[in-house]
Amino acid sequence: KNCYKFCFIVDFPMYELSDEGTIDFNHNPFSMPQGGMEALNTKNPLEILAYQFDAVCNGYEMASGAVRNHDPELMVKAFEIAGYKEDDVKNSIAQAVYVTLASGLLMSAIGFFLARPILTIMNTPEEDFLFALTYMRIVCGFTFINAIYNSISAILRSLGDSKTPLKFLVVASVVNVALDLLFVVKFHFGVAGAAYATVISQAIAAYGSIVYGMKINPYLRLKREHFKVREDLI
Repeated sequence: KNCYKFCFIVDFPMYELSDEGTIDFNHNPFSMPQGGMEALNTKNPLEILAYQFDAVCNGYEMASGAVRNHDPELMVKAFEIAGYKEDDVKNSIAQAVYVTLASGLLMSAIGFFLARPILTIMNTPEEDFLFALTYMRIVCGFTFINAIYNSISAILRSLGDSKTPLKFLVVASVVNVALDLLFVVKFHFGVAGAAYATVISQAIAAYGSIVYGMKINPYLRLKREHFKVREDLI
């Protein structure tokens, strides 16, 4: 009573039995298993430990963390033990591509064609109306590019990689500033130049995240058969 008792917990089990009696991840599926591939291949899954930790005070979790599984082959094997086959994950990602493109193109169309009435409802000053309309139609018309970046970012983060999308977002921000100066100051493209600078930088972030993500993560190396429409996944 009237005291704080701390505890630092390590050696979390990598797997546990689900309510259905199947092997499932105990806590963080993207943690590095202790013993690496040898442990995954030779040990009982319920005996495998993960590099995870919890900082606890009086029975309450204050902080937690883990060593990320940064080895693609280890990640595939770890997921297979929990019943997540590589093709199952790839099928889900492929279906997400359809949803991203459909929703992105829909938002692009809505933004482009409703730009004028939206700006009218917002009582945009007459002297600024055409500038705002130009910028909004260009940026909103290419919203699907931003949707692609947000989608690949979410997929990479769900697979344990939050650094790749952040790196390319930083690169895109620098490119955006550089293109603003080039298009607006050098070539005098005005508002349209600023809008296209934004769109191009977003495209770079999306393209870079996809290409680099495919290089380092096996789950993003999709084949034609993964894109077969699955109504149960969409």
